[in-house]
Amino acid sequence: MKAEPQIKVSDNVRNLQLMVNARCDEVEIQSNLECIKFKPTMMYTTRSYYFTLTNPKSIAIDYYMVMKDEDDNAGFEPFSTDNESGLIEPNSQVNITLKFNPTEV
Repeated sequence: MKAEPQIKVSDNVRNLQLMVNARCDEVEIQSNLECIKFKPTMMYTTRSYYFTLTNPKSIAIDYYMVMKDEDDNAGFEPFSTDNESGLIEPNSQVNITLKFNPTEV
């Protein structure tokens, strides 16, 4: 391990003013979504459900959605979304489209 270098104090000392600005807030995503129920859908056809995610806070929020079945297995095949991840700017919203496309019984 190397020793720390020697410190040389300069005679030319001046005070500098440092300005700092920080923003901190809790993460919160709001949606009016409670339960999605698709109408009966023929195989190889697609039904879409639209909902909105809202960020009411003063900081941007990254989001990422994962489709899971009732056994908590990811990659639930008949469901997909065009925008599964993204950034919701402060006091903004993003529209989500959830698609159901059954290919087997």
